[in-house]
Amino acid sequence: MSAGSPTPGGTSAIDPRTEDRRARRLAQAEFERPLLLEAGAGTGKTTTLVARILAWCLGPGWRRHAEVLAERHRDLGRSEPPAADEIASEVLERVVAIT
Repeated sequence: MSAGSPTPGGTSAIDPRTEDRRARRLAQAEFERPLLLEAGAGTGKTTTLVARILAWCLGPGWRRHAEVLAERHRDLGRSEPPAADEIASEVLERVVAIT
């Protein structure tokens, strides 16, 4: 049965695979609140965690720390923008992951 197909009771059934893909994408890209994953062995928790860390480090985390460092540079009278390795160091210094 495909997602959204009517069931005998007249309600729409959701394909578990579709729901799983949606939940994994959300776990990898939603950063507004902490995330707890619970699942059986071999289901992809660590893969999801690594994808989440990469998405944050290269997206919101990178932008946030680039702005903070640029402001710090301005306060110190430096005209050049922060270097990528300086930003990366700041981003990764604040990552904590528990598996």
